[in-house]
Amino acid sequence: MTDYPPMIEDWFASHEKYQALMDKAKELAYLIVAVVPDCQERTAALTLLRRTIMTANTGIARGEDS
Repeated sequence: MTDYPPMIEDWFASHEKYQALMDKAKELAYLIVAVVPDCQERTAALTLLRRTIMTANTGIARGEDS
């Protein structure tokens, strides 16, 4: 039988690795908004930054499963 409670705790735990990435991404997002004019390129840069963090978080999650 699978021991679900520890798995559930792990699934919903706040991991420092994720938070460190989010903090740096937020810092970069503020810099992008500060130095890049309000244009399509700024929107694209912010969208790509969000995608980058989501991809990195997926990599962390998959690495923890192995």
